Amino acid sequence: MLLAHPERSPCFLGDLDRMERVVDRGVLSSVTAGSMAGRFGKTVYDFTVRLFEPGLVHDVASDAHGVERRRLGCLPASTGSTGDLPGLLDQADWFTARCQARSWG
Repeated sequence: MLLAHPERSPCFLGDLDRMERVVDRGVLSSVTAGSMAGRFGKTVYDFTVRLFEPGLVHDVASDAHGVERRRLGCLPASTGSTGDLPGLLDQADWFTARCQARSWG
């Protein structure tokens, strides 16, 4: 099971213990690249960073909604968190493999 953007969900936002319990039960989590870039505000950005630190993020997705709104893009947006998460770019290919594998011509 994959939990999509828990960093933006009111029931998880700010509750790191709850996320740890969910992940401990085998649920994987996917954060959006926009959250990592700060597109959803500082609160979401800060919680996204906190999710990475104990290894609670398993995937980074684009959260694309089309070509006009929330366009496809995983890797470029993920560079926004590099100051708060040293070494993140070294793992970017692993976190965004699903996004990069698709051809969105």
